[in-house]
Amino acid sequence: MTQKDSATKKSNKRQRRTRLAVSHEELIPGTRLVASLKGKTYEALVIAGGAGRPEIEFGGKRYTSLSAAGSAAAGYAVNGWKFWQRAEEPEAE
Repeated sequence: MTQKDSATKKSNKRQRRTRLAVSHEELIPGTRLVASLKGKTYEALVIAGGAGRPEIEFGGKRYTSLSAAGSAAAGYAVNGWKFWQRAEEPEAE
């Protein structure tokens, strides 16, 4: 493998790691989140938490992180930034 191939491979790994389904900017109160896992769809809502930090409301409980809410939905540890996606807004008529 040449140095160029090695550099390209490292660059591709870095790009994959930084790709997020939900960005920090999208965590504003009122944002609806969805996730699909094993044929089941989960919905959550971003709400204002203490000290102005966003929290995730899922299943009637509040979570301080996307990962905690995603783990509650999945039943095992997940990367919440990759698990959740912003819900599509219905088109206005």
